[in-house]
Amino acid sequence: MLTPTNFFDGVTYGEIEVYYGVVNLTMNFSGYRIVDERTGEPRELHQTNDAYYQNNLHAFWINVPPSERTTDGIVALEHIIRVGGMFVIPADRFDTSTYSKIGDAPTTYYYENYAGGIGVAKKLFSVWQDVLKKGIEIAESCECRSGCQNCIEPAKNYNTSNADDKIDKRGGIALATHILEEAKRGPDRRFQDGMMVPV
Repeated sequence: MLTPTNFFDGVTYGEIEVYYGVVNLTMNFSGYRIVDERTGEPRELHQTNDAYYQNNLHAFWINVPPSERTTDGIVALEHIIRVGGMFVIPADRFDTSTYSKIGDAPTTYYYENYAGGIGVAKKLFSVWQDVLKKGIEIAESCECRSGCQNCIEPAKNYNTSNADDKIDKRGGIALATHILEEAKRGPDRRFQDGMMVPV
C-alpha cells in the first residue's frame, strides 16, 4: 500500500488530479506457498506476519473518479505510464515501480525505489502527457487484444492465472485518452503555497 505524505506539486483537470510528492510504502506479507511449476499444484504453505516499510519515496500519481471506465482501465493505465515513461524519461527500469488501487479513490502511482528521490518522478510530473501519449501509441501498435509483454504487460506479471487480474488494454487506452482529453481543457486548480488554488 502506498500512502501520500507530502505534496511538492499538483494540478487538477476537473475530477482528474495529478501530483508529484512523497509516499510511504507498506507491504504486509501473510505468507507464501511453494507451487509445482509443472502441475500448478501447491506443495507447501508458509504463513508469516512480516511487514516491509520504505519511507520518503518520491512519486508521481494520478487520481481519477470512480466509474466503470476507471475500474476497467486503472491497472492498464499504470502499465501505460510505466511503458511510456521508459521511452520519454531516461531511467533504469529497476529505479522505479508502479502500483494502482481501485475503490473509492482510484489511483495509479509511479514511484522511485530509492528514498529521497532520484529525479524520475519529478521529471514525469513535467512530461506526463507525453508519457501517456507514448504509452497509448505502444499499446495501440501491438496486435494483441488484451495486453501482452510486447506492449504493456510487465515481463513478470503475477496473478495472470486469475481472470480478474488480467490487464484490460482497451480499458486502459480509453482511460488514458479520457485523461488527455480532460487535460486539453487546461487546469482548473494548481498546487501553490501548500494547497490547491483555482487557476
